Amino acid sequence: MLRYDTIILAVSTGTGRYEDCELTIGAVERAIQKAYPAYEVRRVFTGRMAIERLKENAGLKVENPGEALERTAKEGIKNLLVQPTCLLKGDQYTMLSDTLQRYAGRFEHTALGKPLLCEERDLEAVVGALTAAIEKKADVDEKTIVCLLGHGTKNGADSIYGRIREKLHSTGFTNYYVASLKDRYAKERIAAARRGKKSYKKAVLVPFMLVSGFHAAFDIAGEQEDSWKSVLQKAGYEVSCMLSGLGEIPAIQDIYVEHAKAAFSELTAREVGG
Repeated sequence: MLRYDTIILAVSTGTGRYEDCELTIGAVERAIQKAYPAYEVRRVFTGRMAIERLKENAGLKVENPGEALERTAKEGIKNLLVQPTCLLKGDQYTMLSDTLQRYAGRFEHTALGKPLLCEERDLEAVVGALTAAIEKKADVDEKTIVCLLGHGTKNGADSIYGRIREKLHSTGFTNYYVASLKDRYAKERIAAARRGKKSYKKAVLVPFMLVSGFHAAFDIAGEQEDSWKSVLQKAGYEVSCMLSGLGEIPAIQDIYVEHAKAAFSELTAREVGG
């Protein structure tokens, strides 16, 4: 039986493709729901275009954070747990936190979960999960360079990419690189690595994103001359693209569940303490 004193909002940037959504965002939501079967988990998107396209493509209506918080408050919900599925404490996380603060007074208790990458153990877990998935699916040898490509942020939160690279290299994955999609200089450096000491021959491009959507299909694997695939092919690489989102990996889903559990513990502690 569901309890209606507490609601969990799973907040994602979103995607307009139903199949991509269910493979990634939906998988994370289902993992959280499995951990908390007595509470309703509601889907929320921050991306306006994703909301519009999902409605157009699949006939599904998804609320934005303001709409979801307004509805939940009007329903008289006492406690609210908001678990974002973003990777970093970037622009989306900051906007979500600000929105939640504006509504906090309409609930007895609120808690905001952490994004995927916060603590050192998060980085270790993500590196372990992602490398295991890549090495299982892709043909990676000593002449293969693996490029993990993220969205990047405007507020500098993507500096964590450097820490992930360090973690990869310190654990033996010295052929792995992490960069923002829009980092032209990183693209040029990786292209130049084809002629470096290691003389890489192959490149595997992997979206470092929860959902493998438009950016993966266009910016990474597109046929236009400035896509990562095209630039590296022009540099002489044999390029393959592993276009699956992080949300498809069970070990990644588990990290989000752990963050939701931490926030839930905070929420219940506030409730008990008044």
